[in-house]
Amino acid sequence: MRTGHVYGISLDRCAPLAAPEAVLSPCEPEYLRSRSILDDDQDAVLIEMERIDGLLRGYLSARGWATEHTFCSKRSCLRELVAVRPELAPS
Repeated sequence: MRTGHVYGISLDRCAPLAAPEAVLSPCEPEYLRSRSILDDDQDAVLIEMERIDGLLRGYLSARGWATEHTFCSKRSCLRELVAVRPELAPS
């Protein structure tokens, strides 16, 4: 990126052992580090992250892979799953 910051894209595949069909596949852009010798400009990082997010969303949706854009954590998604399927709750 122009500022010298380094970003990555994290892909996960999560499923409870008791319900392997209930798959969560998050894809997240992440700030990794800076290679810049200049002072940090947090606004520039946010602008670059928004650009990366837009490119990633466009790429995924063009292939029919993106079905939902959320800020939900994996833990929150698992809680929602257990609310719908109480038999998956730990005993």
